[in-house]
Amino acid sequence: MHLSTGSYGSETYFHHNASYSNGYAYQHPAGYKQMFLAKVILGIQDTPGAGRFKKPAARPIPGLKDRTCAHSLVLCSQYYCPAVDTYDSVTDGAGMHIVYAFNVAYPYYLISYKGT
Repeated sequence: MHLSTGSYGSETYFHHNASYSNGYAYQHPAGYKQMFLAKVILGIQDTPGAGRFKKPAARPIPGLKDRTCAHSLVLCSQYYCPAVDTYDSVTDGAGMHIVYAFNVAYPYYLISYKGT
């Protein structure tokens, strides 16, 4: 599901457990619910804790310190370059995964079901 607001900001949220996602499933006017089973490329994940990031955090790059980033005029320090390398996604460590790009998730199946 994509949320404009949430613990991690405006991005797309996925969960391993369908029962967790059931609370966010689309309620069809005919009385059944729908959700997607998706394939998601998570890449390199960060586990920041709820509310810490509203966008991907800078990812440490071994050996890079106090140099200008190759793709910007931002000065790199603390062994990371915030303009170039960030984490690809975030996880809460309990099954939720949050991605910041729309082109990393493929809706594999549309599941329609009756339930609460």
